[in-house]
Amino acid sequence: MGVSAMQVELRTDTRRIHRIAKAHGIDIPKAPMPDAGKTVGLAREALNHKRQQRREKLSNSVRTMAAKGMSIPAMTVEAGCSRDTVLRIIDEHGIQRGPRMDLEA
Repeated sequence: MGVSAMQVELRTDTRRIHRIAKAHGIDIPKAPMPDAGKTVGLAREALNHKRQQRREKLSNSVRTMAAKGMSIPAMTVEAGCSRDTVLRIIDEHGIQRGPRMDLEA
């Protein structure tokens, strides 16, 4: 097989590269695989950062609404989260809750 014929074969199929090299006694080293732990760790870190930003944005909006004197049900509707989440944010930041309504009339 001439050099030009070998070049044509090598361009068409990468598996042939390894077969031809093996037939001629040439060892082709394999490229090292990327460290999966590092790749997964970076993806997890990016996801955690995104979640943290979303939590901070929600926390800031709830604190702003609480400062305006909004009720907890109104805050849940406005923020688009559950009552428990609003209560947790209020509790975490030590925000004073307003007096409860006296329903005994």
